[in-house]
Parts: sequence; structure tokens; C-alpha cells
Amino acid sequence: MNLFYNASEAIGDRGGVIRVATRPVTVDPDSSLANSMRVGDYVELEVSDNGRGMTPEVQARIFDPHFTTKVTGHGHGLVVVKRIVERHHGAM
Repeated sequence: MNLFYNASEAIGDRGGVIRVATRPVTVDPDSSLANSMRVGDYVELEVSDNGRGMTPEVQARIFDPHFTTKVTGHGHGLVVVKRIVERHHGAM
């Protein structure tokens, strides 16, 4: 839900599109993903939106705890998503 909430906020009240896509991914021993994930079969989840986008400076900090570009009370969204994914042996 944090991914969708962030996408929704990026779009704002002007209306827009949030796209969700999945695809199967196999991590084998020779894969570049093998450094951060166990060998095996996974599902890749991609969430994108047509919001205003992020500057390179913001992109560099999206997983920093407490970093936010939003109003007070926000700032745990993507770091929480990353931790949940990693606890399930996934990667972002």
C-alpha cells in the first residue's frame, strides 16, 4: 500500500495513472541479482505513475529513514516497503 500511496501523492489531485505490472524472474548463480538474492524463482512487481517525478537528489535518498518531501507525519513509506521486501528474501 505504501507504494500506491506514494504514487497517488505524486499525481496529486490533477488525475493520473498508476501502472502495476508483474513478471516472473529467475535468479540463477550467474545473475547480477545473485549478489543480493537467493537463487530461485521470483515475481517482479513494478509500480509506476505519471506524477511529477523525482530529482536525482531525491532519488538518492528514497530509502533513508525519516527522509521525506511531504508534510510532517510522512517519511517511512519506501524504507518500510524495502524492509518488508528484504524480510521476504526479495530486493529493491
